[in-house]
Amino acid sequence: FIGIKAMAKSLRKIARVFNDPELTERIEKVIEEETAEAEAKIAPYKERLKGKSVMLFVGGSRAHHYQDLFRDLGMEPIVASYEFAHRDDYEGRHVIPTIKLDADSKNIEELKVEPDPERYKPRIEPEYYKVLKEEGVLGSYGGMWEDMGEGTLVIDDISHIELEYLIKKMKPDMVCSGIKDKYIIEKFGVPSKQLHNYDYSGPFAGFRGAVKFARELDMMIHNPVWELLKAPWEKGPTLKAELNG
Repeated sequence: FIGIKAMAKSLRKIARVFNDPELTERIEKVIEEETAEAEAKIAPYKERLKGKSVMLFVGGSRAHHYQDLFRDLGMEPIVASYEFAHRDDYEGRHVIPTIKLDADSKNIEELKVEPDPERYKPRIEPEYYKVLKEEGVLGSYGGMWEDMGEGTLVIDDISHIELEYLIKKMKPDMVCSGIKDKYIIEKFGVPSKQLHNYDYSGPFAGFRGAVKFARELDMMIHNPVWELLKAPWEKGPTLKAELNG
């Protein structure tokens, strides 16, 4: 539900699952009205954010799904990283059958369950569920790599040393991460948007959340304070050493 196009896509998937013509019609009307309003309100921010680059280092799939919202704003995700991801988070669910068990995998007990023949009542008929899976509405995830553009970088479990190197090398206009990285990022004169929670603003989900997000990014990126900021190492040496004879 993060991003204008992504929100519309999610709502259409929900309509497809319920397969109710009246619900589908209502959803399409909501999408039409909300998309038009959101895009009109975002337009002035998009003009100022277009072409700005962003790096995302967030867990819980946010480093991937927020990319849709940044692209709605004309911004370019150039680096992305998960902290606790598995191969299928990067490559998609189709790689799961090829993943071999290792020592770490064996720490988690495998549970095998079977439906109770009397109590279990599937919400979707098995035949229709099969159709939805074939259409990719259910049980399908392409992974982060599928949506990363040419020349971008995907890193697993980034360290602070790697983060500092990437900021120096790629000079992003914004870095999205968590509170533990915030002050490292801002010492480089780069605004840091925390995506782990809504401690500054939000919520950012849905059509109207996208407008809030655009307004907040515009204020952060175009704040003149970043041009005035001097990191400690730019003012003088932060480490001193001498040869011990």
